[in-house]
Amino acid sequence: MKNKISQFVSLANVILLTSGALAAETLLYEFTFNDNSQNELTQSSGDESLTLNFTSFVNANSDERIATDLYGARGSGVSGKSDDLAYDNTNSPSLGCMAQARDASNPVNDLKFFTLSGWFKSTGPGSYSRIIEIGKTALFFSEMEGASTQRIEFSTRINDMSSDPERVSTNLDHGIKGEWVFFAVTYDGSSGEANIYVGSETLRVESMAVAIFAKGKVVSGEGQRFSIGNSSYHDNQRPFEGYLDNIRVWGSSDDSSAALNMKEVQSVMANDLKNRTLR
Repeated sequence: MKNKISQFVSLANVILLTSGALAAETLLYEFTFNDNSQNELTQSSGDESLTLNFTSFVNANSDERIATDLYGARGSGVSGKSDDLAYDNTNSPSLGCMAQARDASNPVNDLKFFTLSGWFKSTGPGSYSRIIEIGKTALFFSEMEGASTQRIEFSTRINDMSSDPERVSTNLDHGIKGEWVFFAVTYDGSSGEANIYVGSETLRVESMAVAIFAKGKVVSGEGQRFSIGNSSYHDNQRPFEGYLDNIRVWGSSDDSSAALNMKEVQSVMANDLKNRTLR
């Protein structure tokens, strides 16, 4: 297994050297969850300013929410380095934990090109649990809890809120409970092409699903909050159980580079694993 991981990391370094620079100017939001100086919130290090509050219910029988420290322990992040932290959502099923924007503004409305990416390590994701939700745009587990194969699904609307949802999904052949799994979802509004890419700590990125959506721009509704690890739309009843790390959103209304290609997606994952401590 160690040799397999070493081979993967070597491949990752090659990808980093050959992939070229990513479209940094379209990286709108980036949450690495390493800014734990203020324990009950996390801030984007992307081009756009956005603060997410960590909250949970007071207890399992309460509807009252309180500020909560949801940072993982030192070394809990995907790189395994001592200064790398993750978002710890392992108590979410009983306490409805989540990271949610303070302001009810929708940061993905009117994007023609975009990419969502990040990492999760599931301890039991739960029925229809949300990885990311921004109004009517969401990435979530679509199989019921206890199913033999977990499945992730991306759903959004294009051009008109009254239109039927556009969806693309894939079985999670990568990873098992307790292993970090990488994901990326891309949308190119000029062609309508949507992709789901998946990788893991030990397996390189693959294109797992492709769908053709309507051409145009994403619409997710007004007054919707950016949420990670749960659903504000469903009253905090779609909790993801596990750890999340390095959540990123690239987006633009006119710059096609915001829809990352396969090589760029590989580079994002490889960079997160660079200098990883091998176990």
